[in-house]
Amino acid sequence: MPSGNCFQAAVDRIVLPDQIAISTAHEAFDESGQLKDARKAGQVAELVRGLVAFLAKHKAA
Repeated sequence: MPSGNCFQAAVDRIVLPDQIAISTAHEAFDESGQLKDARKAGQVAELVRGLVAFLAKHKAA
């Protein structure tokens, strides 16, 4: 695949080039399992949206 691709699939794996660091993960979530930091939650949501879009575009026929 072209190196400029946002997502790269290889050997039955999907490599996501973007990462989200959540320091002190043991303290980052509330009682209901939601991220306390709205900015981090937005970053996670954006990453998941990108993964879902990629999978929808490339799903096996």
